[in-house]
Amino acid sequence: MKSSPAIKEKKESLLDAAKGALRKRLPRKTPQLVELFDAAWYLKGLPDRALIANPWEHYLGGGFLRGNPNPMFDTTWYLDRHPELRAAEKNPLAHYLEIGERAGDAPSVRFDPQWYLDEYPDVAATQLSPLLHYLKFGAAEGRLPARLAHFDAVPALSEFMGALAPSYAARPCSIDLPVGSVFSVTSQAGGAGRVLHRVAPGFCEGLDGPPDYPKVGFVAEINDTTAIAGTRYLIGPTNFVLHDENAHFLCREDAAIKYGKARRSAAPGHLHIEVNARQAAWIERGFHIMHEYENNYFHFIAETLPRMLLAEEADVPLNVPFLCTEGLHPNIAKLLELANLEQRPVILLESGTLYRVKQMYYPSDMTSVVDAYHGGEMARQTGLDVNRIRAGVERCQRAFATKDFSRGRKIFAARNGSYRKLLNQREIEARVEKLGFEVVHTDELDLEAQIRAFQDAEVIVGPTGAQMTNMVWCKPGAKVVVLASDHPSHQLYFWELLGRVSGAKVKIVQGPRAHVRDDIYSVHDDYHVDEDAVIAAISDEE
Repeated sequence: MKSSPAIKEKKESLLDAAKGALRKRLPRKTPQLVELFDAAWYLKGLPDRALIANPWEHYLGGGFLRGNPNPMFDTTWYLDRHPELRAAEKNPLAHYLEIGERAGDAPSVRFDPQWYLDEYPDVAATQLSPLLHYLKFGAAEGRLPARLAHFDAVPALSEFMGALAPSYAARPCSIDLPVGSVFSVTSQAGGAGRVLHRVAPGFCEGLDGPPDYPKVGFVAEINDTTAIAGTRYLIGPTNFVLHDENAHFLCREDAAIKYGKARRSAAPGHLHIEVNARQAAWIERGFHIMHEYENNYFHFIAETLPRMLLAEEADVPLNVPFLCTEGLHPNIAKLLELANLEQRPVILLESGTLYRVKQMYYPSDMTSVVDAYHGGEMARQTGLDVNRIRAGVERCQRAFATKDFSRGRKIFAARNGSYRKLLNQREIEARVEKLGFEVVHTDELDLEAQIRAFQDAEVIVGPTGAQMTNMVWCKPGAKVVVLASDHPSHQLYFWELLGRVSGAKVKIVQGPRAHVRDDIYSVHDDYHVDEDAVIAAISDEE
């Protein structure tokens, strides 16, 4: 016999209440003080850190009144709420573990222990300190430390950012705003900025001529805006989140949102984005070249290099710095250095953090690589600014003189990865080595070694992946064979477009999927390619 909805709801209510009461009665496992101590974080906040030989002993010896032991414990904030600890020179973290956490105190504005337990019942069942759980497991698992401050209006977000207290740790929050384009808000009379420079049409090459996006190339100047570092998103000054690609494709569900912390909102035309806010994250002016996929070798060359060149085309003053994201792969950081011929200053920003910018120079997308996991028409919308990619590549190559070989190298560009694996790569390597190929693992090479290897190559074979981007360094007429699965959503034609940069002749050889995955990201499924088909393609090319 089934219970009525009312009875079922009552049972669930009583069960939740019982769980809450049980959670409060159970003795929580008190962690050792050292388990909550992060030496690197502690030293980060101390001006005399270079003189501290043993951070843990320094902390126990009185440093507990000065430094923060971990990202979620704010010593000053906690002592302000327990002034008796400061007066008695007692350790605030020890007080929190022994008394404060059980009494419902928070270690900082960034962590709410009671909310954490309520939001994640599985954590409560462990009887661990919620703070310890978050530091050891929760952060890595993507759990939130507290209910996010949420904003659906730019003025409220600005007020929140202005009221933040100084801290080494950022404050997580979220926004839900309508999406607009930088071009629309800066090209209208009386708008929020101005279009400083326009690019002649036809700059982007697609499979069947110019793609639908981007149609307009430009550099805009926009004042009093906020950038989400590591992305192309701007917030404000109007009540919009600005992103030209999203503004164009947002209504198309078959075009994915690229940023992992952004998603389509329940409100039509809106995006919900999780961000970090930090006090005094303010920049006077800068030229924006950040991108969601900037730390990928292919995307940096195909999308970021063309945007960099627009700074010179628009005559942006040389003292305006490039705004980039910290933590770039060394090879990508080297590309940035080589392409920056004018030695424009560079400011590195913390990914995912909001930065208010007084005067922003914003280059449009010149290339668009659409994430079309469902295939179909959307998978034919990718286009590359071949000419500007070529110009950027030529800049980078100037540092490495081309050697003239009478007979070029034959390279198998191996790919090592946890997904989209060529399952018989070892067997193919063995076959092509007998034909005089050398197997090159580009992830083991610095940028110069990669450029020189591919400059010298006359034939290149390899599975689809970022390492095949190295075809841009080839001499004209080099033969390139790209191996891939037969997944219908593949946009393999962009390798042919990229081959136009150097004049390489690109051929695609496909093989059956392994059906290891059949989710939305099945385009990254593992696969096999027939060895004889690879040999035949090489023979045809030679």
